[in-house]
Amino acid sequence: MIFSRNRKKMTVREALSAASSAMVAGIVGLTRRYLVHAIAVLGIAGLIAAVFYTRDAFNNSPTFRLKTITVTGNHSMGDEEIAFLCGLEVGETKMRFTKADDVKANCLADPRLYNVVVELRQPSSILLEVFERKTEMYVALSDGLWAVSQHGEIYMPVETSEIQPLPILISRQKLLQDIPAVKEPTNRKSHFQRSMYKVALLEYNQYVTRQASIVRQALSLKRTIARAPINQWRDSLALELEYHELLGFSVKEIGEEFLVRFGHAPFSRKNQRLQLALRYLEKRTTREAKEVFVDNEVRPNEVAVQVVNKEYAGHADLGGYR
Repeated sequence: MIFSRNRKKMTVREALSAASSAMVAGIVGLTRRYLVHAIAVLGIAGLIAAVFYTRDAFNNSPTFRLKTITVTGNHSMGDEEIAFLCGLEVGETKMRFTKADDVKANCLADPRLYNVVVELRQPSSILLEVFERKTEMYVALSDGLWAVSQHGEIYMPVETSEIQPLPILISRQKLLQDIPAVKEPTNRKSHFQRSMYKVALLEYNQYVTRQASIVRQALSLKRTIARAPINQWRDSLALELEYHELLGFSVKEIGEEFLVRFGHAPFSRKNQRLQLALRYLEKRTTREAKEVFVDNEVRPNEVAVQVVNKEYAGHADLGGYR
């Protein structure tokens, strides 16, 4: 290494001045660097804020607020009622955040609807095609009357003030009790509790299946009678259908004595034989039917009729007709 002997020595004042100048230069450079970074950060933050502001303004724009709700397929429920049940409100619902599946779930929370088709028409319209359950009859459960739909579903309880003139299904054998669902075992490690849960669940499922079968048969019988009503029933809607596990179905008009024992399904031919037997009585005898048996499964073409002589009230006879 070569050292220059001619290098000028700096005085203390000059050294301090040089150091001070270097420090100032460093501070200025550092300040510029941080200032550039700060400006960049502020610019990015401003850009993000602008994006969020624009998005909120876009989403909250009146253009994307619900303006039109079109409801089709409804019969007993009003358009406004359905819109409310589905969680929709004109002027409030934000279409940008509305999902068809969520709207459908809200609608189907009401048991009166069994299906809903939702069509979102951006930017501000919704089309709802609803499918209502129609009450065809009632079933008397342990906690009161329940409505039965056109599909044979027991779907909702009925208030006394809402009861319509419809057939009622009953069973004095308590085959139509409203039993609670089976609860999960509190201790899953307990073999005894798990075993009891499985047994209870099996019994519950069997009961539900049997109950559904009874209701479907009752609905079939109700429709059979409605297609070919008889004169003895002045009101084919105000009927009481009673089910017995062994004897099947018997039907009478509420408040009247005339009774028909149909037995078990199918009912179409049985109703035809009932019609023939009643017409025979009307044309050829002076007697009126009190009770008719079309439930002979061994000899299905035979109809047994318990009759009352119109002139002698209380006199009963039993006749068979083919």
